[in-house]
Amino acid sequence: MILEINPYIFNLLIDTREEVKFIWRCKLTIKVFTYKYVFEFYQKTVHPILILLDDGGSGTKSKENKKKLKMSIFFIALSAAIGVGMWFLVIGIIFSIGGGDLFKVTHYDSLFFNITIFLLCIVIYLFFARHLLEKKMQLLLLICVASTILFFFLTPWLIESKSSLNRKLSNVSFSNHEKFMEKVDVLIEQEHLPYRVNIDKSRERFKEIRNVNVVVLNKTTNEEIKKKDIDELLGLTYGEDVRLKVFNKSNERLLIDFVIDLDKSISFCDPYKVCRDLVLEIK
Repeated sequence: MILEINPYIFNLLIDTREEVKFIWRCKLTIKVFTYKYVFEFYQKTVHPILILLDDGGSGTKSKENKKKLKMSIFFIALSAAIGVGMWFLVIGIIFSIGGGDLFKVTHYDSLFFNITIFLLCIVIYLFFARHLLEKKMQLLLLICVASTILFFFLTPWLIESKSSLNRKLSNVSFSNHEKFMEKVDVLIEQEHLPYRVNIDKSRERFKEIRNVNVVVLNKTTNEEIKKKDIDELLGLTYGEDVRLKVFNKSNERLLIDFVIDLDKSISFCDPYKVCRDLVLEIK
């Protein structure tokens, strides 16, 4: 019995076989090129660094290699610092130019200073690049340029990360806030003041404002807030900064919201009309 194969299917099988061969050849080529470039990268970057890190005895060549390594690290760090500095200079130039809603007047002194320093940085960078090219250190120059560009664009993120870290480090812990509320409650009872600490509302407000102890107080009387009430609250010994939010008896209306610093001065007060009517001195 002779097996007959459809010519169309036969051609399709041949084409598929050729495509498979082509794909394998491409994969093999990619692997070869990948290994080639990885090896070249190792030879040009990693291997020289490993040689520099190796003591290799106490000979002159070893000392020269160590010196080159230190200088390379210094140049890379300097390039990164220049990138950060140039970002601040560019922002300074923009803020000094003037115009628009944010900028009303051109600050010529700041503008001239920022432009001068910016151009000086560029000139120094060009001399620096020329020096590396003369020393045939193109790879180091490339790394330095990449470091400058990278840190120029990373600077806003670094600033925000630093601010975020500072906020987290300055935040009051939940356990300390609980102890602080208990302390304020005891102080109010000892002085027989017409307030009670609203624990649930204090916790709720503290989640929104973590950089200072927040205590929500409810007046136990139906009277409006008076200067005498503020003086009594200022007279308590808190031992640290505190933000007091005083509500009426039913907790429906905010009477006053103010921050008492460690030295018992007021650094924030709201609503403005109430603070003004009470003639509170805000530093």
